[in-house]
Amino acid sequence: MGQSRLHDPAVLHFCRANFALATLIVAVLALGDDVRTWVFSHLWYFAAALVVLEALTITVLWLLYRNPDLEFEESPFGDEVLKRDRLDIRFGIPDDFPATEAVYREWFRPQLSIDDADYVAILRKGPFVRVAEATFSNGTEESKRIVGYYSVWPMARDIYKKLANGTMKERELTVDMILEFNDPRATVLYLPEICASKKWDVGGPLLRDLLRYVTKILDQHTQIETVGAWPYTKYGRKLIETYRFKPSKLRGLFGKFHEISRSLALALPRPRTPFSDNWSITY
Repeated sequence: MGQSRLHDPAVLHFCRANFALATLIVAVLALGDDVRTWVFSHLWYFAAALVVLEALTITVLWLLYRNPDLEFEESPFGDEVLKRDRLDIRFGIPDDFPATEAVYREWFRPQLSIDDADYVAILRKGPFVRVAEATFSNGTEESKRIVGYYSVWPMARDIYKKLANGTMKERELTVDMILEFNDPRATVLYLPEICASKKWDVGGPLLRDLLRYVTKILDQHTQIETVGAWPYTKYGRKLIETYRFKPSKLRGLFGKFHEISRSLALALPRPRTPFSDNWSITY
């Protein structure tokens, strides 16, 4: 059954809207004694207006952030007892797109994503997406399912700057804007998301793999000066805490881009295990 959920940014925007409303109230009261006298003499009307504004705020945020298509998948074997045998983290391929899109929609509205054809083209273009594929069993049968993924997109600084300051939306990106790792123009490594299914939590292994992969990329491609991220999911927030990202100076009013310089990233303790194209965890 589809379920509607409010995502974390809805709560954030709700707080910001209330802060703006409080600022407006203070500004109104600061207009002078006559205004304050009128407000306090019509307090019930004023309070009613605030309740209506609050209701409108909640309604707008609900309409913006509800996801009626969100479905949490049940066990691949119905109601049978399920055991996760193995988790493989590997590079994504075009055939993985429907599964990664399903995980994406657990966190984001589909209107926020880049064009489907462009994302498939990115999967085809190079090693820009890593997926976590779990193998489940019920004792006699096995079933595989992609339960998480993350992306690493090298891009030119001017494109990243537009994303960070809000003049370009991520959905406006095209495959041509994702450069090869060795392209001299690729001075920013952008991490758009790290998503793990809310049903099968594999955020920890994905995050560890991401840190290893980013370290390898920075070691091999010295023209990359900055690693930028938009920490939407709880795994994204964990990333910026672990990797000591700082809020970007390019952030727009409602943006929350974070970044770390190449030198600071490489000065952090290095992962104890080197990056591997195919990494398996047996449970």
